[in-house]
Amino acid sequence: MKYLLAALALGLAAMQPASAQVNLNPPYGDPLYKAFTVFSPDAPDPDAMRDDVVVVFHGFTSAVPNGTYKRVRKAFRETHTVIGINYDPLDIERTLAFLDAVEEKWLKGRRTVVLGTSFGAFMADVYGHRIGAQKIVLLNPVTEPARQLSGYVGKQASNNRRAQSFLVEAAALERYTSLNANELDGISRLVVLSADDNVLDFRDALEVFAGKQKTITIVYPEGGHTLDLRKHPARASIVEFVSSN
Repeated sequence: MKYLLAALALGLAAMQPASAQVNLNPPYGDPLYKAFTVFSPDAPDPDAMRDDVVVVFHGFTSAVPNGTYKRVRKAFRETHTVIGINYDPLDIERTLAFLDAVEEKWLKGRRTVVLGTSFGAFMADVYGHRIGAQKIVLLNPVTEPARQLSGYVGKQASNNRRAQSFLVEAAALERYTSLNANELDGISRLVVLSADDNVLDFRDALEVFAGKQKTITIVYPEGGHTLDLRKHPARASIVEFVSSN
């Protein structure tokens, strides 16, 4: 009963719109960035959403709306409802329960593309396969959280958008190993990598995704870890991939 009540509470939280008005630049610390919320300024009522949806996952120390969310929304808002997922990277159990509630309320019966950057790309791959998404887009993805984020372990990390800091424990990252994201296959994916990524070695993701079934992998010589989709050529590749049959 305790679990069911918790799951219900999470589902209700997911049903609450982040904002009834379009506000893409809330001040840091604003409740819009809070974990376990859906950012959906264009359709705060799920019943008002388009049949085609893009779901955006933020990175390890970020929150939506961020630059990636705003650029993706601008690229697709004429054809898709673009929503952002605010989750807690260090609470996998509650995050997965929250995401199941999001699927039930927001995504059932809709054609869904899931997109994420960095750690959010890891989550996008997991979630896209979990819900049977139409397509998945991964931008400079984390592929092994416990190893690639080990530099955070034992330290206070900061999430400026949420105006909070948190201690990263190894056990929290090791829980993601059980998700086996690297073994997922079967859904059309676009993997975008930057050869000059100064946070992750792009070759890790290249080794994982190159040659995977139904996966297109593109390596750009420049772009850094967080791609600026206002001007980077990856934007055109993403639009083409999402729009193609």
